[in-house]
Amino acid sequence: DVTEDKWYFKYITYLENAGLLKSYSGTFTPDTPITRAEFVELVYNLGLVNATDNKPSFSDVKEDHTRYNVIVSAASAGLVNGYDNGDGTFAFKPDNTITRAEVVTVINRALGRNIKAFTVTENYPVTKFSDVDATHWAYGQIAEATTTHQYYCDKLASSLSYEVWAPKGLRFGTDTEIMIAYVDKLADAKKNEILNSKNDITVTGSTYYVSSMNGNDENDGLTPETAFASLMPLNRIRLEKDSAILFERGSLFRGHFTAKSNCTYGAYGEGPKPKFYGSPYDGAVTGTWVETVQGSNIWVYSETFSGDVGTIIFDHKEAAIKKCLTENNVTYLKKNNDFWFDGASNKVYLYLDKGNPAKVYKSIEFNEKTNIMGVPGGSTNITFDNLAFFYGGSHGIGCGGVTEVHVQNCEFGWIGGSMQNETARFGNGVEFWAPSINCSVKNCYVYEVYDAGITFQQKGNGSTDMIFNNIVFDGNLIERCVYNIEYFGRQYNGNNDVIANTTISNNILRFAGEGWGKQRPDKGGTAGIKGWDTKNISSNFVIRDNIIDRGADNLIHISSLAWDIAKQSLTTKTPQYLPSMINNVYIQYEGGKFGIWNTYSIKFNDTLPYTLVTGGCENTNELYVVKK
Repeated sequence: DVTEDKWYFKYITYLENAGLLKSYSGTFTPDTPITRAEFVELVYNLGLVNATDNKPSFSDVKEDHTRYNVIVSAASAGLVNGYDNGDGTFAFKPDNTITRAEVVTVINRALGRNIKAFTVTENYPVTKFSDVDATHWAYGQIAEATTTHQYYCDKLASSLSYEVWAPKGLRFGTDTEIMIAYVDKLADAKKNEILNSKNDITVTGSTYYVSSMNGNDENDGLTPETAFASLMPLNRIRLEKDSAILFERGSLFRGHFTAKSNCTYGAYGEGPKPKFYGSPYDGAVTGTWVETVQGSNIWVYSETFSGDVGTIIFDHKEAAIKKCLTENNVTYLKKNNDFWFDGASNKVYLYLDKGNPAKVYKSIEFNEKTNIMGVPGGSTNITFDNLAFFYGGSHGIGCGGVTEVHVQNCEFGWIGGSMQNETARFGNGVEFWAPSINCSVKNCYVYEVYDAGITFQQKGNGSTDMIFNNIVFDGNLIERCVYNIEYFGRQYNGNNDVIANTTISNNILRFAGEGWGKQRPDKGGTAGIKGWDTKNISSNFVIRDNIIDRGADNLIHISSLAWDIAKQSLTTKTPQYLPSMINNVYIQYEGGKFGIWNTYSIKFNDTLPYTLVTGGCENTNELYVVKK
C-alpha cells in the first residue's frame, strides 16, 4: 500500500530499508493515525533515546505490553510524560493518536533542542500560526521546530540544558547582550574543542617519536619507549615518503627546526599538546641577571642570543616590545620592562625597579628572531596536527612557495615582535607566502600575535603573477591579534588571478587590535579580516559563515584596486574582484568602525550604525552593535 507515485514513498522506503519499521508487516496503512506507542518506538529505533536507570511506571502499560521497553525507556529519558490519574499514578495512553504538538515536542527533546517559551516570545520574529498563541502549552516547542534561529545552550536548575536564542538584525540592549553571550559560549566551546582535540593523523611510512620527558637522544626514536629527547636528532634522520614525527603530549621543546616534505608532525600519548618555544631560555630559571650599575635598575642578562630579541613575555601573560632605537643607549630605558637588545654583544638589557627579574617573575621568555617551524620554499605534502607554538620572534609556522601544507588542531600564542627592518616587525601565527597552493589552517586556536593570526600574502612589482590557489582557513578561533586574518596580493603589473578558489569560513574572530600588539607604533588599521588597499585580483574567493566580534579599529578592511601604471599608484576600484561575503555575523562597539569596503562608489569607514547591504556585501550578513 506504499506505491512509488505517493509523496511519502521515499520517506517510508528510507525508514524501512534502515530496519526501523519492523513492527509493520505486509502493509503500512499510511493514512492511519499513528499512536503514541508507535511513535515512541520509531524514535527509539532511530537511536534517539538515551535511557536512564529510572524506570517510570504507567497504570496502562504493563511489562507484557508489546512496546513496554521502548515506552519506559523514552519516559526515563524525559522524552514523554504520562497523564495524571488523580490518585498518584499516571497513564501513558499508548493507543491514543499522537498529536502534531506532541510529535514536535518529542522530537525536540530527542535532539536535545530543549526550549523555554520565554526565550522566544520577545524581540524575535517567530513563525506565526493562527491557532497557536503564546498561551499554548507547546508554543515554544512549535516555534523551535519552525523558526530558523541561532542559539546557545544554558542550564536549568535541574542541570537540563535549554536554548537561548540569539536574535537577528541590527539591535541594541538585551538582544545584543544575548548575542554576545551566544558568541562567548561558542568561543569557549571552540577553544575547549581545539585544546582537547584528539590525535588526527594517519601514517603509512616510518614513525619517529620524541619526548622531552621520557626520551634520550642516543635512542633510535622508532618507538615510544626509545624516543628521542630533543629536536637535535631530527636533523640527522633520513625520512622516507609519508613518514611521521610524533611528539609526546606534555613535552616542551625549545628552539626551532625545519619541516621536511612528505612528512606529518603530530602528537602521541595523552594530555596537553606538545609545546614548542622559540625562546631559547626561561630567564627566570636559566642564566643570571646583574644590575649594570648599582641603583640604576638596569639589568643585563648573562645569556646570548643568535638573533634579535624583539619581545619579552613575563609570566606567560604580559608582553613588552623592544625599544626601537638607532643607537645602543640603555639610558633610554626609563620604566619597568623597558628593554634593549644589544646587537654587538647579543645581550638583553632590562629596566626593572622591583629587584632581580628572576626573583620578580616566575617565567621570562624571549621572542628571538626566527620562525619556530620553518617550511622552505618548494616543500610539499606536510601536515601539522595537535602541536602548540609559543614565543617566536618571527612566525609560528612560516611557509613560502609551498603546496599541500596543512595545519590543524594546533595552538599559537605570544608570537612576533622581532625587527624585520628598521621600522617593521615580524609576527604571524601561520604565514603562507606566494605561490602557495592547496594549503589550509583548520580548527586552530590563535591569540596574542603581534601582526596576523593567520595570513597568505605576497607583494612584487614584476610581471610574474603571485598565486594563492585553494587556500582554506576554516573553523579557527582567533583572538587579540592585530589582524586576526590577513591577506594581500600586491602584484601590480600582472593581470591574472592572485587569489583563486579560496575560502575563509566558520571562523570566530574576536577583539582584533586589543592584544599586546597594540604596543606597535602604527596603531590604526587593525581588523578582524585585513585585505589592505591593493590589487587582490581574485576569482571564486568566498568569506562566509564567520563571526567577527568587536575590534579596536575596523572589523574588516577588504578591497580590490587596479594599478595605474602612468601614475604608479592604486586608483581604479575593481569590485568584480572583491570576495563574496555570505552569512557573516559582525559585532562592533557603538561608535566604532565597521571597516573599509572599496567599490566604485562606496568606501565604508564611517561609524556605526548603518545598513550593511551595499557594495559586495550580501543581505545575509548580520550586524550587531554593542553599547559601551
